[in-house]
Amino acid sequence: MKHMRIFAVLASLITVGAPVAAQVMENVAKLSVRSGWSENANTHVAGLQIDLAPGWKTYWRQPGDAGIPAQFTWSGSKNIDKIQVLWPRPKVTWDYGMRSLVYETRVVLPLIITTKGDGPMNLKGRVMIGVCEDVCIPVEYKINTRIPRNGTSDRALQTAIDAQPVVKRTKVTCEFAPYKTGLKATLSIKTPKLGAEEHMAVEFADPDLWVGTPALSRQGGTLKAEVTVLANSGQMPLIDRAGLRTTLIAGTKAVEFRGCQAR
Repeated sequence: MKHMRIFAVLASLITVGAPVAAQVMENVAKLSVRSGWSENANTHVAGLQIDLAPGWKTYWRQPGDAGIPAQFTWSGSKNIDKIQVLWPRPKVTWDYGMRSLVYETRVVLPLIITTKGDGPMNLKGRVMIGVCEDVCIPVEYKINTRIPRNGTSDRALQTAIDAQPVVKRTKVTCEFAPYKTGLKATLSIKTPKLGAEEHMAVEFADPDLWVGTPALSRQGGTLKAEVTVLANSGQMPLIDRAGLRTTLIAGTKAVEFRGCQAR
């Protein structure tokens, strides 16, 4: 938690509009929009492509022990009702004993757009991501682009969609116990081993909750995870079991489990 708070303070001190940040956007991380195609009258698939300079990385939906989570604001968009961002499986890296879930070189984030009206769509808003090498910098992009309603197939976008973690309807049991200023969560999942080296990301719907790196162990076909849950507000965490999302990652494979039940 200490590392995360220091990281957030450092990030907040960087002015995105400064010349240095503009140079970072141009030379380190470039964002472009892939216009995609329409699935039906009310659903359009588009994407955000982020190209990174060698040695630089950006973060998955849950960045890990230290990192900057992405933020999206779509206010000002026209003929768009809502947008869901999809996240391809990430790569697991370790720096100074802290785990991060990242993308390197290039990542395409699919956008599932629920449309409204009959006129042309205009995607307008702001995207903030963290980019890191030896230091980490938050970078903000302004988007204002027209999205054609027809479009054509896009191999890179389809590949990103296919790289989503596979959702499994497997029962997850959980229990929570007080631990220092937060909670210690213990999860159990009956699931086969995914790969030689397994990693897990645990998320809650409440953005105030911070979740550490789970400690994993196996007993036969049961995977057990112990993880610390803290609240950024400093209050005791309030847990919504239905809002739990657990992602198991091993190399190029990833599976996702949703919700948990008391033992």
